[in-house]
Amino acid sequence: MSEKDDLERKLSEMLVEGEMEQGDRIAKEIREISPKYEIRIQTTMDPIVEETLRYRKIGHEL
Repeated sequence: MSEKDDLERKLSEMLVEGEMEQGDRIAKEIREISPKYEIRIQTTMDPIVEETLRYRKIGHEL
């Protein structure tokens, strides 16, 4: 049990005394910001519509 207590104490010290890494936090926040523009590609066949039609056909058969 003392090994567990020792590890817990070391972890607590690292969390309390350690410095926050500002660069990593800022980079993470920038990555999480949603993009200003979305890229959309126009296709001749919409896979979602095709799948929906297949499900409706299966449902109609039942």
